[in-house]
Amino acid sequence: NQSASVGAYFLDYIREQLLREGYTEDELRFGGYKIYTTLDLNSQRDAEQVMAQLPQIPSAKVQPQGALISLDVKSGEILAMVGGRNYAASQYNRSIKSYRQPGSAIKPFVYATALEKGYTAASIFEDKPLNILLPNGTEWIPDNYDHIFRGNLSMRLALRNSVNTVAIQLLQELGVETVAEQVERMGVTSLVKKGEYNDVNLAPLALGGLTKGVTPLELAAAYLPFPNLGVYIQPTGIRRIVDRNGKMVKRYVPQKKAVLSAESSYIMNMLLKDAVDRGTGQKAKLADRPVAGKTGTSSDYTNAWFVGYTPQVVTAIWIGNDRQQVPMKYQDRNIGSG
Repeated sequence: NQSASVGAYFLDYIREQLLREGYTEDELRFGGYKIYTTLDLNSQRDAEQVMAQLPQIPSAKVQPQGALISLDVKSGEILAMVGGRNYAASQYNRSIKSYRQPGSAIKPFVYATALEKGYTAASIFEDKPLNILLPNGTEWIPDNYDHIFRGNLSMRLALRNSVNTVAIQLLQELGVETVAEQVERMGVTSLVKKGEYNDVNLAPLALGGLTKGVTPLELAAAYLPFPNLGVYIQPTGIRRIVDRNGKMVKRYVPQKKAVLSAESSYIMNMLLKDAVDRGTGQKAKLADRPVAGKTGTSSDYTNAWFVGYTPQVVTAIWIGNDRQQVPMKYQDRNIGSG
């Protein structure tokens, strides 16, 4: 029976995790275990309502899909998980299984690396046309998403306006390996490092045209260190498992590690709050609490993202087409977005 109950995608996720941990289907069904999860029912209902209201495109045969994931800032617990617009129609859980290009939602990691290396929010870069000779001998002429060049800009203004040329220059100065290491340290495990198409390059790391992409869960977790004083927490959906006699079988303890200095995370909060207050993320503003975050769109408009957070919760939303694109030839097109 595929009738959707509240949290159906999440329940599938928990079941798959427990099967990986060695439980059998029979044990889970008939073993008398009580599994205490992290799901917040109110958040989950709200998330499912949001996904059910995704816009329909009247002329399109295939409608856009979506995914949403919310994490508790302090514990990394999964509060809400929706893997598509309708579980009854598709049980494929896009929040954990769809690897998609994050576009400009990757830029905060470039800026965070810069802050760790001594740059400040006031560091000045020139937003200007760039002509970059790539290792394979071809020229790459990146553009800004709005085709405007603004001259001298602080890092703060460059991130607020999602300026591609500044992200690229930052990456050139920092070195792609340095930024790739920081991205991985912050929890992105899907970078492709070898082969003809790989992510240890300017376009993928500055503008988010990643070879494989990231999942919504991975990207939400990678943003956790910004509001969490630089601490990354491995997301978890289970708190504890108790057997039929009330005996504790397993308690799940969040795995934490410091991945950014507290100073860098504080400044990133300021920059990403600015992006919501005055920049590309203004539609995400809330009347009753501060919001920080970043938008992202892939160049062919098959992926649109917003990763945002309050002091309590990080949420990543992805909307896009299910049909994956072939790997992009970065030098042939201007990947990136607001």
